[in-house]
Amino acid sequence: MPEASSENWPAFEMAQLHGPHAEDPNWDGPDLVLEVPRGMLGAAYQAASSLTQITQAGNRRLVKFGSTGLFGSILLDAESGIVVKLEKDAGDVGFVNSSLSAFAEAVEMVIEKFPFYGSDCNDDDWVTAARDMENSLRSIDPISVSQGSFWGTFISDVEIGDYSTEDVLGW
Repeated sequence: MPEASSENWPAFEMAQLHGPHAEDPNWDGPDLVLEVPRGMLGAAYQAASSLTQITQAGNRRLVKFGSTGLFGSILLDAESGIVVKLEKDAGDVGFVNSSLSAFAEAVEMVIEKFPFYGSDCNDDDWVTAARDMENSLRSIDPISVSQGSFWGTFISDVEIGDYSTEDVLGW
């Protein structure tokens, strides 16, 4: 197995993103700046280069600050402060975390726990890693691990062996 370098090893960092402001005719709020995690593991989550406002049905104002997977967006609900996920062409948003700070804490915890297991591990190792992840996420934000949520899906992916060190680092 190749040796891990600091260049490709996940590290927790925060990024300051700027977005819509008072001079923007499509924005009816204050200047917007958010501190968000720069990324997580692979395509699971990556910060955007800037903030983008999205108005959903019912005038729900969402601020996109990141992406997930091939076509998903990670957003902040500007009024409630919760973090949600929106898949391309989906009508509804899915729950991620109850706050941006809980999201950042969860991302940091995941990165600190990496590596979870190697490609030579078995399903018992996968399940053990997934339960550990679930317990840690539950301690940060209890409702974040519900089935079908962003973190619930992440835990399921860990449990089926999708997050071996080799897969995450591209070895």
